[in-house]
Amino acid sequence: MAFVIPVGGPLDWTPPPSEDLSSPLPGLQIGTFCSTELHFYYSSKGVFHKIPYECPYPGPPGLVLALACLDLDFASPHLAASASDICSASFTANLLAREPYYTGSLSWLAIPPDSKDFLYGTVHEKGNAKNLPGTLVIRPVQFQRNFSSPPKVVVWLSEVELGKCVRVSAVDIRSCGFSVRFETNDPAKTVNDAMVSWVAYPGDMPGISSGTASTEAQRPTTKPQLYNTGYIRFPEGVFKKTPRVMAGLNYLDLGSKQNPRISVQCSNVSVFGMTWEANGWCDTVVSGAGISYLAFE
Repeated sequence: MAFVIPVGGPLDWTPPPSEDLSSPLPGLQIGTFCSTELHFYYSSKGVFHKIPYECPYPGPPGLVLALACLDLDFASPHLAASASDICSASFTANLLAREPYYTGSLSWLAIPPDSKDFLYGTVHEKGNAKNLPGTLVIRPVQFQRNFSSPPKVVVWLSEVELGKCVRVSAVDIRSCGFSVRFETNDPAKTVNDAMVSWVAYPGDMPGISSGTASTEAQRPTTKPQLYNTGYIRFPEGVFKKTPRVMAGLNYLDLGSKQNPRISVQCSNVSVFGMTWEANGWCDTVVSGAGISYLAFE
């Protein structure tokens, strides 16, 4: 015996539209860009490249940039990463120098517009006669809004003019702000032009971890070597799936008589940790190098 379901019966019922069925808004996004994607090796003073986001945002996101690789002429060791034409679907990555350079690479982090968790910005330190040679330079940063408790702060170099050594770090972190510490170990020079990009987020935020790593934990600067690697262990239980990682330079000590060449990257990423590398090549003297990283699900 056959049963006939009339038109308009249960099988023709369609659920009403629901906000729960819509796609979630895009969150943090990351990527990299290298000048060799456009020029094989030797570049002009500027390289520009339009980068689309994997998922467009409802408005222009915030962008945080970090230098991840450089190969510069020792006579003019300057490189800057910046962004322009920032819109909801893409931005233009810029790698600029005062003189032609060989290679440059940047890492980028896009932060959703109107984010309630993340704050970000830049701090510029320009060498001048007021900065005594061999001294530290401290630049305070005040947050646009206070955190409920001291947040996590990550800093990267997004512009650098190398003397012998430059190092940047976040110190005196409070709920209302922090300070950027610029440092050089060359007693004959002060901190040259340097730009720091930073991002801050709640210290108890789940699914995210950040930190630094440096060759100084493995060897003294008096024993330079081209290839440097180490392992970073994430806090237990922070990640339930393999995180994405943004990494960039926060410390360079490459000598001053050869072309400065360095490249940093992270690999073998898992929920437990990752491998980091800071490698030079040719006759570059890598006395020291360090990275900052931000890992998130």
